[in-house]
Amino acid sequence: MNGIYRKATLFVFMLTCTTACLPQDSPGSSQELSFRHDSISTVDAGLRIHIPLVSKLGQSLGLRLQPILFKQVDFGPPLSNYWAVSGLDFVVDDPIPTPTYNSVPPQICKATGQVVTIFNNWAVVDGHGTVHKLPLSFSVDGCSNPSQTGTTVDGSGYTVIATASGVSVTWTLYDGSGNKTTAVFSTGGFPSTTTYTVTDPNGNTFIRTFTVNSDSSTTTTWVDKTGVTMLTKTTANTPGSAATYRYTDATGHTQYYSVSYTKYTWETNFNCSGVTESSRTNTWLPTSVNLPDGSFYSFTYETTPGYSSTFKTGRIGSMTLPTGGVIAYTYSGGSNGVSCSDQTTAILTRHTSDGNFVFTHTSFSTTVTDPNTNDSVYKFAYGTITGGGAAPNNLIQEQHFIGNQSNNQVAASKPFVTTGCHCRIVSALAR
Repeated sequence: MNGIYRKATLFVFMLTCTTACLPQDSPGSSQELSFRHDSISTVDAGLRIHIPLVSKLGQSLGLRLQPILFKQVDFGPPLSNYWAVSGLDFVVDDPIPTPTYNSVPPQICKATGQVVTIFNNWAVVDGHGTVHKLPLSFSVDGCSNPSQTGTTVDGSGYTVIATASGVSVTWTLYDGSGNKTTAVFSTGGFPSTTTYTVTDPNGNTFIRTFTVNSDSSTTTTWVDKTGVTMLTKTTANTPGSAATYRYTDATGHTQYYSVSYTKYTWETNFNCSGVTESSRTNTWLPTSVNLPDGSFYSFTYETTPGYSSTFKTGRIGSMTLPTGGVIAYTYSGGSNGVSCSDQTTAILTRHTSDGNFVFTHTSFSTTVTDPNTNDSVYKFAYGTITGGGAAPNNLIQEQHFIGNQSNNQVAASKPFVTTGCHCRIVSALAR
């Protein structure tokens, strides 16, 4: 079946705290509904596609496609807001989290006379593309605040140690399990490389190295804890050229995946007050993933409302599976499918031959209606992240209903606390 999902089974239990506090729920545990080929966020009704590539020694690598529309702020002068987009190409899901931040234009430090940059609005993006915010107060510069240590505010357990010097910044990142991530950047000449290394408490490493070659082609390698290359990605320097992924299978043979692209014009037409529409010609969107056995996935994209079929919003319209099955996605509600208050999807409907899932999003909650018209409601506390839009600080309530939520027949309810142990969990619904 195309839209495979697991039937709901209800388990009711009581939890009691002891002196050893219960671990918090994983930040992603209730923040997306996962299917076999895709998942949809309960935070903002955002869609991500995932395609497995290779698995070895307990480590799996796969492709992820996750378009995200957001409001970009240009401080000018004059101050302006306009639509922007990220995630229009496949990336490899790996175990390497990385910090993101804004950099304020260089200025003079009065104390030293040195040119310095302020680095603020920090967040951590994990290997699956989920953003985890640091406190807004987390900021470093090469003048009065050269170093700072901060922890993500959503309970994900990431800690960043950042140090600024002049107009540059270095960082070290730890996750809640004690894994350490560092980055090394080469300077000057070709090839230029960026190497990210995750080291676990036992000294085992996982390494991703991105190389820009002298002809502007790129090579990325992923090396496992045994020092063996799990996967290699190559791209040419010609826009629209296929990206190739290769790995060696258990029999010693090289297997190839490739991603092919089609040229469109990226165009918005969401009519949100205060946000200027955007356009970008010659935008290459991935339209097929070709597998080693000759089969493939193919993708279409939402046509910009009011425009011809060569204009796309960047949001995925459908995915055709190697088996021939089709999963379609439609966007509705709000202003042409966008909630103008936080620039997220208003209503996303996932269509398959098994039935439809409907994700209805507001600024503070998402209601998921399954093919049997049962509602699940997820409520969040919100903050802001680099790049605009809204981001969750904490899931504060999760409720599952028998039928429509207006009937008030609660099948399961799961309250959350923002700190400490989750002693108030009274029941849970296992999908």
